[in-house]
Parts: sequence; C-alpha cells; structure tokens
Amino acid sequence: MGVGEGIWSTAEGLWDAASHPIETGKNIGYAALHLIQTGKAAYNSGEQAYQTFKEADGNKRSNMIGSLIGGNIVPVAKIK
Repeated sequence: MGVGEGIWSTAEGLWDAASHPIETGKNIGYAALHLIQTGKAAYNSGEQAYQTFKEADGNKRSNMIGSLIGGNIVPVAKIK
C-alpha cells in the first residue's frame, strides 16, 4: 500500500508543478537564493520523519518505507 501511495503522491506533485510553471519557477528560485533556510527546512523535515518513524508501530513503519520507495526510489530508477 505504501509504494502505491508514494507513486501517486509523486505523480500529483509532478502534475502540480507542470500545471503551475510560474509558481514552480518562483519556488525553485526562492529555494536557490535562500540555501541556508532551504537546507534547514529539509533537515527539519527529515528529522521529523525520522522521529515519526522511530515512534511508529510496525504497520505505520512499513507504510512509511513503502511510500519512500514508491515516491522516491521507483521514479528515479525509471529515469535510467
């Protein structure tokens, strides 16, 4: 279930980025111009996800792993 959710979430994100190119460009530009703030936000997001994973039960952990694989690893693997 997690892998499918991850793939669906990735597809939604790509569609949103493609259907709003000006907003996407503004956001990418902002992130590039504010590297420290962007880095801190990414770190905090990762730390929060780690804490959630650490405190979760087995079902929630497996769902999180599936979402990670489906949302990040599978799309990258298909590019090659």
